[in-house]
Amino acid sequence: MTLHHGFRALAVAAALVTMTCGGSSSPTSPTATNPSTQTVTSLSVSTSATTLNVGGSVTLTATASDSNGTRAIVSASWRSSNSSVASVSAAGTVTVHVAGTATITAVFGGQSASAEVRVSGSRVTLTGAATVSSLAVSAAATSLTVGATTTVTATATYGDGTSGTVNPNVVVWESSNESVATVSDGGTVTAVAAGTTTITGSYGWPDPAQAESGTVSITVNAP
Repeated sequence: MTLHHGFRALAVAAALVTMTCGGSSSPTSPTATNPSTQTVTSLSVSTSATTLNVGGSVTLTATASDSNGTRAIVSASWRSSNSSVASVSAAGTVTVHVAGTATITAVFGGQSASAEVRVSGSRVTLTGAATVSSLAVSAAATSLTVGATTTVTATATYGDGTSGTVNPNVVVWESSNESVATVSDGGTVTAVAAGTTTITGSYGWPDPAQAESGTVSITVNAP
């Protein structure tokens, strides 16, 4: 089976023990948008969050590696070993229900990876999965004329040393001066008037207190 580079929001706040079949278990983030023709050699499950309450939901991310060494987040098939404890949707969103243990498994391209959810009382703990440790934001162009557009990109670095470009649709984008330039949910910056603004990207769902942020300055010039 070939590796198709889909994107999915990255987060988990459960007790996770990442296991892979046929390769490394180190998580990463989206790195490409074009499909690969290579065979999938490994799959891993990763997280950007470390806390969750019973009754809460979080989205797991499956990252595949191919025979060329390329990594990308993919649309895997998901299942739970104990849906009464923790259920998982087709999109990888895990909802914790009651105390107990459940193994959430992702399958893609003949490979699989699992995350273990452990719930004791109202406490859900996380172990074994790398979290986002920093975020860097860059722009395709930092100097624009009024009416022009550019795109901003967020690159996450994880606690295990891996890094990769984050899907812009799961980053929270803000402009410090929207009268100068606005930024869309997908990371498109539009120049409005001459001046300077700072574009901030934040990533770390579902707990905002655990989000990492990065910035880039954009200068808009009169036409």
